[in-house]
Amino acid sequence: MSWRDAVRTTTAALALGLLKSLGETATYESKGTNLGTVYVDPGDEEIALQDVLGTQAEITGRVFTVPRQTGTLGAFPATGGPNIGDILTWNSIAWSVEVIKADTLGAVYTLTCTRTKVQKIGTGK
Repeated sequence: MSWRDAVRTTTAALALGLLKSLGETATYESKGTNLGTVYVDPGDEEIALQDVLGTQAEITGRVFTVPRQTGTLGAFPATGGPNIGDILTWNSIAWSVEVIKADTLGAVYTLTCTRTKVQKIGTGK
């Protein structure tokens, strides 16, 4: 094992240990394949409203921090890494991965995700 692999493994293990103590989990689906449950830090929500052609779209963004992990719950990332359009489901809400950032070692990933709710203006539906 190279020194870089050793540092990546140690960094990921530290981040994973912290998230295990917090107990937040999500399921991760990449290219239609469920990778299982992974530990995450869900970050804060940001909500934006947009009116488009008589509908109102509520676009919610959230940044999830996900360390590299394998084990009894699931594996992350999949071979080839996370992908735009992957689905992370947290608290029964599906979030679509829009932006992917990794630390320089590939030990911890930051996934900017969104979900959109659309309703016709004035109907409340």
